[in-house]
Amino acid sequence: VTKGMVVKNEVISAGETQVVWNGGKTENIIVNAGGRQLVCSDGVSKGTVINALGFQYVDRDGFAFNTIIKEKGVQHSRGISADTTISGGIQSVTGSAFRTKIENRGIQLVDWTGKSVYVEIKNGIQHVDKGSIKNYNYLRDKIDLGKKGIRNVYDPNPNPLSKIKKGKHYKAVIKLGDGIGK
Repeated sequence: VTKGMVVKNEVISAGETQVVWNGGKTENIIVNAGGRQLVCSDGVSKGTVINALGFQYVDRDGFAFNTIIKEKGVQHSRGISADTTISGGIQSVTGSAFRTKIENRGIQLVDWTGKSVYVEIKNGIQHVDKGSIKNYNYLRDKIDLGKKGIRNVYDPNPNPLSKIKKGKHYKAVIKLGDGIGK
């Protein structure tokens, strides 16, 4: 998908890769098992659904809006991801994530180089690495961890204004795997 092009309503299947180049745009793409969508710098992806074993990579200065990451689907974002719903899938953030909903045991991993703001967790898992806390603002986060949700923010003094309804809001670091799924 090259500069000036808009591609809509396509399905990316096993063995296929869709590349959204600088200035290209996609809307309502479905990424199925074994399919990949690569969003380059200044490329835009809107309304993509990542199904089980599908993969989306958002490069630095790339944009992904209104993405749905279903169970076992994966998004790795070095760019900007906004209005993402992680519904059983995994989002790895080394860029910026805004207005993310984590539900149905979805997982958001925020690397030390990334940031995630305005998060809503309902029965999901969020892990914020220790170095990213300087970029982290969770004053307006809405947290309802449910019975098995986990929020792991490496911050010795988490902000007490973060709204937590149920579950555990960890203050100390937990290695991945130590608390997930228990």
